[in-house]
Amino acid sequence: MHGAIAKQAAQWEKYANIKLDFGFNPKTKKYRTWSTEDTNRSAHIRIGFSEPGYWSYVGTDSVSSIAPENASSMNFEGFIESWPKLMPDRWKTVVIHEFGHALGLHHEHQHPTCGAEFRWETGPNKEPSVYEVFQDWQRWDRQTVDVNLRPSEINQTYSSKIADRASVMFYAMPEQSFIKGRKSICYIPKENRGISRIDGIGAAASYPKNPTHAVEMALAYAQTSALLSSLSKENLNSEEQQAIKNRVQSGIEAKKPLLYIQIQRESDRAIASKIQIAAQNNGFLAPGIENVAAKKLKSGAKTEIRYFREIDAPYAKNIAEIFEESLTGNDYRIVHVKSLASSVSRNLVEIWLP
Repeated sequence: MHGAIAKQAAQWEKYANIKLDFGFNPKTKKYRTWSTEDTNRSAHIRIGFSEPGYWSYVGTDSVSSIAPENASSMNFEGFIESWPKLMPDRWKTVVIHEFGHALGLHHEHQHPTCGAEFRWETGPNKEPSVYEVFQDWQRWDRQTVDVNLRPSEINQTYSSKIADRASVMFYAMPEQSFIKGRKSICYIPKENRGISRIDGIGAAASYPKNPTHAVEMALAYAQTSALLSSLSKENLNSEEQQAIKNRVQSGIEAKKPLLYIQIQRESDRAIASKIQIAAQNNGFLAPGIENVAAKKLKSGAKTEIRYFREIDAPYAKNIAEIFEESLTGNDYRIVHVKSLASSVSRNLVEIWLP
């Protein structure tokens, strides 16, 4: 089952410049699992199977303060007990959809053009409101409907001017949800099974392959965060206000220098964790620790602190100071990898343990 989920999630890699690492061990034939003892949210995506429903945190929310420290950030209820018999025709779609959220994609039916299509109030002839429809259909309360259906100020950036009816992020809902029923531009008769062209464009824009585009996206994100922080919060519910705070915080986090830590042996993970925590406490983004032994990537005889752009030399020096304080007596050298400078689009430093 773990392998099947990983295979479906990997479909996003065809569009986005990203690699989803599930930690497959060819010797044991098993995939990496996360621990409830992890209080640092080291795993960016933590899949669970015991909570109700199918859901995922959106983008970096999974590693922000909004996410519990030792709980799942994505959930597939019932997969362990009855997968794939539980829903043989749609489990793949569910996995793709939830990983779309994990990569930062919102519901396509929350596109601004769909806001006026839903029947938010009981109709003149006693037609049920969308709240009544979803209460009967999914047992959702009013708040859950608002979070999953209402367009909001945080969801105004889309790849197209109208909702993408072919999107895997689009709900297939009962026709009674809409004022115009089946004639609504936001009604689709059945669930979309795969990633649409516009889904792919959105994923590629969020994780660009071109370094120049990456810089442009980072600047645009920072500008969007600044705009969101200045918006009036009076008409937003508590969840929407929290979401805005998270996006703003993510924009702030994106400006921090980035540290990647590579190890050759699992026995060095404790040392690497000590460096990671110290770096985070000193203003660095240090998202994880990677064991590169299987990739046959080697460092020198001593620890290497690598940087790529000339402008990032001070960050490498900062990491060297952190390294000295964290691991007294350990030798290291700072390496300027000029040959890769053109491929690095942000303030990046790497530590390679020998």
